[in-house]
Parts: sequence; structure tokens; C-alpha cells
Amino acid sequence: MDDITAIKDWQSAVQKLTDTGMLANILLVTTGTTRDRCDYILTHISYPAFYKKCFSTFGADTLCAYVLSGGTAVGANCLAMHERIPEHLVESINTWLFKELAQNGRSRAALMAILTAIYRFAPNPVGQSKIARESGLANNTVAHGYIEFLADLMIIAPAYPYDLDRKITSLKKQCKYHFTNLFIAMCMHPRKPRTIAELKAIPSATFAAILEWLVAQELWRRACNTNTNSDFLNFWQTSQHEVDFVVPDENLWLEVKSGKEQPSNLLWFTKHTNNDQILTIINQTKFDTQRIKGITMEEFLLEKLC
Repeated sequence: MDDITAIKDWQSAVQKLTDTGMLANILLVTTGTTRDRCDYILTHISYPAFYKKCFSTFGADTLCAYVLSGGTAVGANCLAMHERIPEHLVESINTWLFKELAQNGRSRAALMAILTAIYRFAPNPVGQSKIARESGLANNTVAHGYIEFLADLMIIAPAYPYDLDRKITSLKKQCKYHFTNLFIAMCMHPRKPRTIAELKAIPSATFAAILEWLVAQELWRRACNTNTNSDFLNFWQTSQHEVDFVVPDENLWLEVKSGKEQPSNLLWFTKHTNNDQILTIINQTKFDTQRIKGITMEEFLLEKLC
């Protein structure tokens, strides 16, 4: 309920609705004018909560349903009832996005060009000059404006290289652009997956980027819930190697693979990092060595309830 402070004694009205049971099983969010700054970020549903409610419906496809719905209640309901994301729901997302775009005086064509470039270059580091050039925009300043617009709407988040020696984030280097709103990523994806079967049919190379976005969304959700920095993410790379995600405060190193991985393929990690750093490979098989371990995506999503 928006602008509820314009209604006199609104607290009493809400209390009466609560007392009569009319708000049972309903989350009521009220907004209004206040002198105190009070920001709440309503993130998507955590996978543990999604799994608890939806496994009986989706079974072995629960993770795919979570990806396709982006962890949103409306997306999950549509999949459960109709086995697909309906186009009217996709259109409502587009309407909201383009309305925000118009209010900011920006071009719809330019935004779509930026999104196309983000899909094309994922999950590789890229500079804003290249995005501007590939999008047909005037310069990197214009590209930066649209990327910042998407970040303000919490649709994407940049991931910057992490300097292990200096223990800082290198904000001036090329970065990755991860979707942190997976539902919008799926709604506007060039392949337009609307059913679980269509999602499964996406080529493995393209699906690998989607899995990285899933991890990015989860790291962003956890940062929001723990009130830590959610403005950007980190990755680590050398001239030859790369680790997809680094969470310095937790000494967490994550590599995302769409298939089955072998720890022997990642032995280079032990030569380039410190002994207290353990690399976790999110893939389709489990293994555990001294400094490299493998877990499944579901294990990663279920391991930390926050």
C-alpha cells in the first residue's frame, strides 16, 4: 500500500484487519513519507524456501523452475499452474522497465542495445567503451549511464577484479555485468525460454552464463540480508586463469561450471593463491581435496540460510 501516511489513523485500520484475520498469509508492505530514512530491499525468495514449497510440484526440475522464475512468487505460480511463463507477465515486466526508462529520459532502443551486448559478452570482462561501440552508442559515458540505470533498478551488478596482493577491488579495470534479477534476465533473454523444457534446451555455453547469474543473484541476496555491500561483486584473474566470484570478507572463492569438473583441472589455483584460500567448484559432481572441493548448485543454494 503506497503513500499510506496520507490516511489518518491508518495503523488502527491495519490492526483491525489483522485482528479479524483478513491479513492471514498476506505480506502487507506499506510505504509513505517519513523524516527518517528507512530502506528495505525485497529480494527474491531464497532457494531453501522455494524448495520447501515447490518441490512437491516440480520434483527433479525444482532448480530449473527456480532459475526460470528467478525465485519470484509470481513466476513460480505461473509455472505451477500453466507450466510456462505467460507472455502477459513478460509484457508487464517490459512495461515497468520502459516506464522507468521514459521517466529518466532515456532511449528504449539504446537500452535494448546495451542489454543485447550484456547477453553477448557474458560472462566475460568487458569495458564500457567496447559496450558503447558494440551497441552503437556515442561513447562510453552514454553506455555508463544506461548501465547505471540498470544497476539502480537492481537488475544488474558489476563484478570487478579483486587484487589479492593489495586486498582491494580494482574499480578502474574491465568488469563483468551480472544479472542480479534472474527473472528479468530470463524474460528478456534472446532465446526467450518460457518453459522448463525450453530452458533445458539452451546450449551449454549459454546456460553456463545463466548459472553464473544465479550465483551472482544469490551472493547479492545474501549481501542485502546481512546488510553488507551489495553495490558490486568481485572476481579474480591472472593472465591465464580466472575465478568467477570472490567474497573477500568471507574468504570465499567460487568457480561455476555447467558440467562435471575434475579437481586436477584446477590445480593451478593452489600455485597462485595462499594456503588459507579454498576454491569451491559449483558443478554437477561432488569431490573434496585439501584446497579444492566440488559441490552442486543446489548444495550451494541450500548451504546458507540467510
